[in-house]
Amino acid sequence: MTHTTHITRRDPFAELGAIADAAFGRSPGWRPVNLFAARGPARSGSGIPVDLFETEAGIGLEFSLPGFSEDEIGVTIEDGLLTVSAERKAESGDGSDGEPEPGAESGAERRYARREIRRAALKRSFRIGNEYDPESATASLANGVLELALSRRPEAQPKRIPISVGSGS
Repeated sequence: MTHTTHITRRDPFAELGAIADAAFGRSPGWRPVNLFAARGPARSGSGIPVDLFETEAGIGLEFSLPGFSEDEIGVTIEDGLLTVSAERKAESGDGSDGEPEPGAESGAERRYARREIRRAALKRSFRIGNEYDPESATASLANGVLELALSRRPEAQPKRIPISVGSGS
C-alpha cells in the first residue's frame, strides 16, 4: 500500500495580511493603490524627486524641478496615470568645441570651459487609478518646486453610515 504525503508550504506574510484584512474589515486580497510604483524611465537615483502626501480631501505631490520654467514642464493625467515631465532645451552649442554661444541675459557670447548642468528630459509617472478626479487637479510652481493637488472623487470619499436604533423589523 502506497501512502502519499502532501507537503504544504506556509506563507507567514500572506497569513499576516489576512489577519490585518480581517482586523480592519477589508475584503481578502485588498491592497492600497501603490502611488510609488514609478512608470517610465524614472529609476532610483534618477528622474524627478517627489514627495507624496495625503490630505483629508485627496493627495498632494511636490516635485523638485529647480531651474525649470512653467513652459518647460508638462503635467498630464490619462487613463489613471499621472505623468510629470520636464525638458530644458539645449542651447545652440555645447561650447565643447570652443565655438561661442550667445549669452542669455546680455547678448554677449559665451565660451564654456566646463559644462556640468545637464540639458535633459526628465519624466515621472504614477498610477493613481480612478479614485482621484482629474478635473480637480491644480498645479503651482514656486522656487523650483511643482506642487500638484488632486481631490478624491465624491464616490471615493469615506462615508459614515448612520445606525438607527429602534424596534426590529
